[in-house]
Amino acid sequence: MKSEIKHEIFKVIKISSMSLLVACGSGGSKKLVPGLDSAGRQNPQSDDVEGDQGSEDAEDPSSSDDHGGPHSGGDGMDDSSSGDSMDPNMPGDGSKSNEPDIQKIFPKTGIRNFAQINATMSSLTGVPTTNAQITAFYNAQATSLPTDNDVKGFIGSQQVAVFKLAVEYCDVLVKDTALRASIFGTFNFAAAPNVAFATDAKNALADSLVSKFWGKNLSTLAPHAENVSMVVTLIDDLLNGRDLTVATQTAPIATGTCAGVLSSAPVTLY
Repeated sequence: MKSEIKHEIFKVIKISSMSLLVACGSGGSKKLVPGLDSAGRQNPQSDDVEGDQGSEDAEDPSSSDDHGGPHSGGDGMDDSSSGDSMDPNMPGDGSKSNEPDIQKIFPKTGIRNFAQINATMSSLTGVPTTNAQITAFYNAQATSLPTDNDVKGFIGSQQVAVFKLAVEYCDVLVKDTALRASIFGTFNFAAAPNVAFATDAKNALADSLVSKFWGKNLSTLAPHAENVSMVVTLIDDLLNGRDLTVATQTAPIATGTCAGVLSSAPVTLY
């Protein structure tokens, strides 16, 4: 089954890469995984750091919001400011740029390093880091994962390594009939894809994966319905070209979907 999952890597990687880029570009990626802090330790608070951003904006009326737009009631410039103190995100003609203020995003956004990613995926899936399959892969691939928390140094090959680690966690999860119930609920792994991924079941699976791995109704994420719709699209992509009447195709598709969500920016960024 693992070979079938890896065959889908380029289909699934696009959702994790895309959500990483979208999250960085929007300034809305500063999410703590429920129950964990940025180092993968238990964290009783699930609040993100957006509140700190709001405090800074309140103190500096000339600053732009995360999307680079002007504050209401003004032309985007402080009347008392001189040209030298102009917002660095503002073009020379005095208009506000629609580009995100990277200097505001990056200092407040980090990428989990190899140990933190491993601990986070373990916490979210319930698969222990001591599992033999996980340990073997992690020991062999740890140096391919992010080595520090600087998101500006994050490269494509590291995202591939993150995705491959997620595949291992999801593969173990799907094979464990007791453990997978906490994530997949009543999803029918024994049915053929044309039954297992019928519209209602497919939506329920996408909703469960997003809720369990990303969280729900958080200010740092897109609306929940949009996230679910994106995962449903991923499932449709994985179903494309397969024999939907063969029951053995169901588990690899579920595993690939799981890995796509688990390796995405809302999990790896904080």
